Order: sequence, then structure tokens, then C-alpha cells
Amino acid sequence: MIWLPDTVTGVRPSYANGFAPRNGPPANPGLWQQVRGLWAPSLGPTGLVLRDQSGWHNHGTLTNMDPATDWVMTEKGWTLKLDANLDRIALPLSAYNLGIRRHATFAATCFVDNLDAARHLISDYSDPNGFTIRIDPDGAVIFYVYPNNHRITYNGGLKPSIGEWFHIAGVMDGASMYLYLNGRNVATAGLGEDIGSSVSPIAIGQRGDLFNEASRGWSGNIANVLIDSRPLAPSEIQQLYTDPNAMFRLQSRVPVSTGAAPSFVPYPYPSHELTGGMAI
Repeated sequence: MIWLPDTVTGVRPSYANGFAPRNGPPANPGLWQQVRGLWAPSLGPTGLVLRDQSGWHNHGTLTNMDPATDWVMTEKGWTLKLDANLDRIALPLSAYNLGIRRHATFAATCFVDNLDAARHLISDYSDPNGFTIRIDPDGAVIFYVYPNNHRITYNGGLKPSIGEWFHIAGVMDGASMYLYLNGRNVATAGLGEDIGSSVSPIAIGQRGDLFNEASRGWSGNIANVLIDSRPLAPSEIQQLYTDPNAMFRLQSRVPVSTGAAPSFVPYPYPSHELTGGMAI
């Protein structure tokens, strides 16, 4: 996997290096269209709160986690380390309440360090509604959408390996659902209905309803998580695989000198899209 440095400074995006969204117009504005949530540990530690950079203010809460030890600098930059035992980042809303119906993208850059059990990456599933992306003990990647169990199960040669960084994306375009691994579409299935309105909010690193949570959580590191209410194009998914921080590339900006995170001012702020059900 390629993690590109910024073309101006040669450094990775981070709060310390001036990559707050307020610092200028994005180099890739198309990637911001219909974003419903963007959580980026790669920008640097922010304590017990994982900020939603999309402008919708759906900040995540580190739950059963210790900021002193679970914000981890890796060879890929800052990440959050989850140890499977009850760890999760709790978000305030379900996918349905984020405006997701039959068109969506759920994507993440992550690392799994053991597959002793099913590892839920992101989910709001609560029987019989919601969605989940998970990896099973045999390495199979599963993306499913309820209420009628529309499911992709991929167990081919491109499935993630323990100890390797990978990018994963589940996409819904109204009629079909697609699974992408490291920028490649590896499986497709029919869809044909809206995602169900789950009573559980989204959990990063855990099944939405916390069923059997002590053994089903994510074990490994998570760098970035994105939710869109549109299906990203294959070229956009390839771009996010090649450069997970593509959304934070700026046309121009002045790097800040302090290592502290600046006050949060989202860009772009989707004021024209504010509707009922959004947490703002």
C-alpha cells in the first residue's frame, strides 16, 4: 500500500502539520460530495473523542479504551488500536439516520492482528435491520445489508491477511452492492431495497447491537473511516486506497507550527443539506 506525503511539505497529513480542513480548499473536492461521516485517527490524537470531519458533528466516543495507550503511532501514521475485548468507537446515529437508504459507501483503512473470532469493522446491525462489514476467522470478508440479508461473502485470493494494512469498501448503488479490497471490486450482489432503520447506532470496531461483544470486536488498528450517501466511483475508491488521506489534501495552506490540534472548523460545511435526523 502507498501512503503519499504531501506534495508541498513532504510530510503526512496531521493536525500538527497543518492539515485541518479549515486551512484551505481541498485538492479533491469531488470526494466530499454527500459525505455523511469522516473519522480520521490519522490526523492525530484527540483524546476520548474521535472527531467527525464531515461537518455533521457526529463525533465518536472511545468506549472501553484508554487514550494514553490506544492512540498509536505506526509506520502508517496515527491510528486507533482496538483489542477486541469490548473496545469500540461509539457513534451517535445509525446509518439510516445519517440519511443512508439504497445508495452508500462504507470505507476504511485498517489492519487486523488476529482472527480468533469474527471481527466487526463497522456496523449498526440490530436484528432485523442495519449493515455490517466484518472479517470471519477463515479470512472471508462479509458485507451485508438488512432487513433481507443482502450479502456479499468474499473468500478469494485478495482477502486481507493478518498483519497487513488494507483498504475495504462496501458500496450500494440502488440495484446492487459491491465489495472492494485494496481498490479492486472483488464481488457483487443484488440489492433492490433500502437499508433498514436500525435501533442501534453505528459502532466502529464492533457489531452495532453489541451482541457477544467480548469476542466479536475488531482486533487491530484503524486509520480512517468514511460513510457517504452515494456510491463512490471505482476511480474514487482506488484513489482512497492509494492515498487514504486524499480528502485532506489541500490546494494551498500555511502549515501551523504547533503540535496541538487546532479548533475544529469543518470543511466543507454542508449547511445546504441540513435535514431532520442529522446531529449538528
